[in-house]
Parts: sequence; C-alpha cells; structure tokens
Amino acid sequence: MPQMDDCTLSLLRRMAAGCPIELIELGSCGVRITLNRPEKRNALGPDTVEALTRIFQAVASIPTIRLIVLRGEGDFCAGVDLSSSGGGSVQDTVQRLAELFKALASMPQLRVALVDGLALGAGLGMVAACDTAIATFDAQFGTPEVRRGLIPSVISPYILAAVGVRVAGRLFSAGALIDARKALAVHLVEALVDDAGAFASEEEKLVEQALLVAPEALAETRILSLFAGRPISNDLISETVAMTVFRMASHEAREGLRAFRDKRRPSWVLPQDK
Repeated sequence: MPQMDDCTLSLLRRMAAGCPIELIELGSCGVRITLNRPEKRNALGPDTVEALTRIFQAVASIPTIRLIVLRGEGDFCAGVDLSSSGGGSVQDTVQRLAELFKALASMPQLRVALVDGLALGAGLGMVAACDTAIATFDAQFGTPEVRRGLIPSVISPYILAAVGVRVAGRLFSAGALIDARKALAVHLVEALVDDAGAFASEEEKLVEQALLVAPEALAETRILSLFAGRPISNDLISETVAMTVFRMASHEAREGLRAFRDKRRPSWVLPQDK
C-alpha cells in the first residue's frame, strides 16, 4: 500500500500559492489544512475559496490521503470576507461558495474540523460539511446572516444534516451564537478540549485511526448516508445486500479477513515514519 509522498504535498501547496492557507503532512496518511489569516479571523476571500475548492477536489482523487484536518490560526473561520468581492457577480461569488462546501462534503477521506474561537457562517458550514469536529471550550458557532439581512442558504443543507431541523432552524432564525457546550449537546461537535494546545494530541489519535481503515471501504461508506430517511423496504434491503456482497469480493476484504485470521495487520496499515 503506497504512502503519501512529497510530490503530493507539493502539488497541494502549489494550489494554495498566494493564499493564506498552510498544508502540513500528518503521519503518513493525513493532511492538515490551516487557514492563516488571523487578523481577519480567517474570513474567506474569493481567492481562498477557489484555492480550497481546488485542494478539496484534488485530495478526493488521492487514495494515499485518508485524513483531512481543518484548522484556523486563531479563530477557525468567521465566515466570508464581505469586504472583498473579487470583482465577480453575486451569482458567481455564491456559486463558488456552494462548490466549496460540495467539494468538502464529497471527499471520501475522513474530514475533521478542529475549532477554536469563532466558526461563523461559512466557517460553520465547513464544520458541518466535515464528518466530525472537536472544539475548545472557548469556541463559538453561529449563522449571523439574518442579522445582516441575508440568509444562510448555501450552508443550510450541511447544517441541517449535522444537527437536524429544529436546532438548525433556531440557528438560522436567531442569528445568535452558541457556545461549545451547546454545540456538543446538539452533536455539532464530538468532543471538547481545554484549548488549542490539545489539538496536537487529537491529531495523533486521528492519524492512528485513519491508518487502520481500508481506503476503498472508507470511500464506499459515503453511500450509506444516502439511506437516511428512506423506509426500510425490500428495495433498500436488496441494495444493502448487493453492496455487502460486492465489498466482500473486493481485494481489501480478502486481505482484511486474511489478516484477521493470521493475527497480523492488513497491508493498508502504514508505518508512521514521518
């Protein structure tokens, strides 16, 4: 099983060139993407939106990457930089934002947001588009758009999926912030840590977990979310049976079962040598 090489990281860094985005390799299978515009609370300008979208789309096709961690230097992300339009039309600006969230949510890798400070608007949208999030006790979340005469429509599908209709509706209509404890209670985040200094150990745990999962099986689990809300019918049961049979015939499943019988690690468990 190949490991992520320096060329992969170099390619992603070239996509971020000129933007306040830093990329760091995590172990042998992960990448940390850090927004580094603390003076603007990591508000997203047009160039950053496009660069992040390109990076997410590229990572989605790189099987050696199994884990993506999103962070911010200082605050996580205070939303869109309303002072910078990039010269495009409103339609173009909003469409690019929609493509950003779709690209993030569509990635087959495990996606984790590590949140300190503010996660507002588009920042909250990125948190919700990840698989899970870990936050500091000082983190705050919200969609203040309605207080500016706007609506959080582009990010709404991801927030609705993350916390449900009742909680999302309250966030959208009040425009108020919720603290980290409330975010934990409504399952917007999975765990709380004392401060951003604890994120390093959380990343180590995430890398250890990512090393154990089969990359192709991980990607296929994304299909399972499409079953949400569907009635348990014969058609649905047939689909789940077909998926299981197909996966059991895969090379990963054969290797995984052999490794289990032989009491060894499967071939996709990579050494952490970097």
